[in-house]
Amino acid sequence: MATFASNTEKWETEKWETGIDATVTDIKEIKAFVNWRLSIYKEKGWKGFDLWESFVDDFESFTRDILNNLGKDRLKKIRDYLRENGVYVRKEARKSISDGLLGVIHEPTPSKWPVDDSVDDDPTDDHTDGPTDDHTDDPTDDHTDDPTDGPTDDPTDGPTGDPTDDPTPALPLLSTAPVQIIQPTLVTPTPTPTQAIDQLALQGSFGREITNLTKLYTDEVKYSSEQDNFDFKFKIF
Repeated sequence: MATFASNTEKWETEKWETGIDATVTDIKEIKAFVNWRLSIYKEKGWKGFDLWESFVDDFESFTRDILNNLGKDRLKKIRDYLRENGVYVRKEARKSISDGLLGVIHEPTPSKWPVDDSVDDDPTDDHTDGPTDDHTDDPTDDHTDDPTDGPTDDPTDGPTGDPTDDPTPALPLLSTAPVQIIQPTLVTPTPTPTQAIDQLALQGSFGREITNLTKLYTDEVKYSSEQDNFDFKFKIF
């Protein structure tokens, strides 16, 4: 028969294997049960979901008053152990630890760990989160500068004189767009009023001359091809 020692008392753990009803159990036995379950968690090495599942099953009958009767030190021990092993328990200033544990007990699934909450957020923790200096407090470190630590001038970093590096700038590419040829527009000059009058006068003068010539060129002087001399008629014309 398995027994568990709590302080100076020994308790038979066989009856606890199916859990307890904390609402009808003496507070001393409840404290012994809590201590025993914490020892089982550590022995089994449960973390994350496995630890959350076992904790919810063990503490489902606990109320706020029962948790508070366990004492602040025991509550803090429970909360910190859960947080350190992957079970998120809300941890806020001026908030009771029992409220945080009740939130875990009654949640349907494990809460995701908020990005703004760290396991090492205890203000009493003396450890700093900053990077550590490898040379600090090392008696074997003479702090000498290793000549191989500095940047070395690699002779291959300079210009290699590659003959393919032609400094001649590349010629711009010629455009393949079609060239539009603009045909000049011939503009006929508009005659001035004076030129128009002279042209009309000239046309009128020719008209009169033609009219007079028509009157003079009668049928008698026309070439009739019958007993007429063409050369003579041509001279008359």
